[in-house]
Amino acid sequence: MGYALWRRSDGRTAVRECGAWSAAAWADGARVAVATGRRALVLDAEGGELWRTEPAASTVTDLAWMRQGRRLAVAAYGAVCCHERHTEKPVATYPYVGSHPALAIAPTGKWICSGTQDTSIHTWRARDGGELTMPGYPEKVSRFAFDDTGFWLAADGAPDVTVWDFSGKGPVGTAPRSSGGRGPPGTSPAAAPMGP
Repeated sequence: MGYALWRRSDGRTAVRECGAWSAAAWADGARVAVATGRRALVLDAEGGELWRTEPAASTVTDLAWMRQGRRLAVAAYGAVCCHERHTEKPVATYPYVGSHPALAIAPTGKWICSGTQDTSIHTWRARDGGELTMPGYPEKVSRFAFDDTGFWLAADGAPDVTVWDFSGKGPVGTAPRSSGGRGPPGTSPAAAPMGP
């Protein structure tokens, strides 16, 4: 099994290596983070390694960039860890016992959200690590996305796509909005850029 990066301009392969990726996220046109085994690697556009994280407690399941590409959030069993550029050790750790198969970061940088194996969404305030959990999903939440404002989070894990309000103090004590049964379980929600 292998992975590859292709140049958009000419379609040529920039790099092909052995190994498998479980997730990938572009910071900008010049850097991409990839989850491979228990580490996250940050590669340049040609596939050269810029830096890597120390091994996580288990396989890295998802990753996302924060702070305009200056910080990388890495999800694995038991925690989401954040790394600054070129730091192997995490600069911030957000613990929660269990597996974290999906990760979403609010564009505002205020919220870190993880879909968990226990069929909930676990959320931390990035500035102080304050936590909240949105339980009650019939299946694990494996895909979700914030809109461009960072105020709305759409998630799968139920027969309807649910949308949580993260404006103000966030969704504490609220119920999500529902799509009204327009999608089967397992759909992959995404927000339309620059629009509702």
